[in-house]
Amino acid sequence: MRGLAKEELPEVVAAYAAAARRVREAGFDLVEIHGGMAYLLMQFLSPRTNRRDDEYGGPLENRARFCLEVLRAVKQAVGADFPVGYRFLADEWLPDGFKLEEALVFARMLAAEGVAYLSVMGGCYDSMALPEVAERSARPAYMVDLAAAVKRAVPEVPVIAAGRLATPEIAGRVLAEEKADLVGLARVILADGDWVRKARRGEPVVTCDPACHVCEKRVSRALPAICPRWPRERQRKWRELVRRAK
Repeated sequence: MRGLAKEELPEVVAAYAAAARRVREAGFDLVEIHGGMAYLLMQFLSPRTNRRDDEYGGPLENRARFCLEVLRAVKQAVGADFPVGYRFLADEWLPDGFKLEEALVFARMLAAEGVAYLSVMGGCYDSMALPEVAERSARPAYMVDLAAAVKRAVPEVPVIAAGRLATPEIAGRVLAEEKADLVGLARVILADGDWVRKARRGEPVVTCDPACHVCEKRVSRALPAICPRWPRERQRKWRELVRRAK
């Protein structure tokens, strides 16, 4: 990752801060900095992609420098009373990638800067194509061990676990075993928008199919997400609504 010249970095940091300021002005309750997958912050942090030979490359403290500059700028832009969380990639699951050992050190750096929470994930776009990672990602709660490790490293920071927490029973176990403080639900909620209400009432939920990637494929093609688990009538109405909105 040599694309950005050092003199360009302040402008990029300012853009992150400006975006966060717009989030607050729009009426949201908090903002989350995305430090996962293979996005820009992770490109700086990962030894696999960061090949810089200046103070932003080399040892972890240098590779983490840009991420911390972004966090500080965002926190200053939104004010001390507005929570700033961080989408935290704990392991790229690649032989030459960012590993949990360094991630725990980085978590402590973020904690020292006053991050509001860490939303922990594993894997990146490149590793998801590996057979062993694809197999792992089909299992329930496949990222929870990473969240638990981060929680142990920074017990003072709320930690969110995610990754196929498909049922209230699975999510409840994660919290009961104190492997995380909160659970993150994405495709789970897409598959069943009543998931939370059903969980409260003890009713069965509609679960996301691990072998299905329809929503991902549609989003990657800039199309609105649709879940095949939805009733056919709902799918039809959603497609019609999207067609009218164009």
